[in-house]
Amino acid sequence: MKLAKKCPLFIMLLLSAMLWSNSSHANNFYWELNVGSGTFKPEVGTSEDITVISGSFGGFITQLFSYEIQLATGWEDQGGFGNSSQVTHGAGMVGLNIGSRDAHVFLMGGIGLFAIDTTINNVDGDGLAIGFGVNLYANDQSGLTFEVLNINDTDNGEYGILSLGYKKKF
Repeated sequence: MKLAKKCPLFIMLLLSAMLWSNSSHANNFYWELNVGSGTFKPEVGTSEDITVISGSFGGFITQLFSYEIQLATGWEDQGGFGNSSQVTHGAGMVGLNIGSRDAHVFLMGGIGLFAIDTTINNVDGDGLAIGFGVNLYANDQSGLTFEVLNINDTDNGEYGILSLGYKKKF
């Protein structure tokens, strides 16, 4: 993959951010579980709709800056859950959080990978991952998250997801 040379550098930066996190800050880390709908638009061929379940782990470097690693699996909507199609994606991102303790808007960017193996498309891609969303916290530790993520591979296509989920800080 053309991104292979950039991945070790990005992983080193992500690990450095994790180590730099202020460990005395309460609720410094979080996990997240999302369900969403996505679309894969290949450079050549037919677009398809995809259902996605994703999980994330991340942390706050400061109240303003965060990092996140996201992994997901899914299937094409035409076949339903359990069909032979397989969709996976992963992303390592850094984020900018703007707002209060109860709610904030976030922007994130980093590196993303995806593999689409369905009846319509069979593509592996990597590229720039860009996203944004809103977190609404019910208390200091948990809340809802709404997120849009787009992974753009200029050679193979664009993979976009719109999701809703649960976020838990610890």
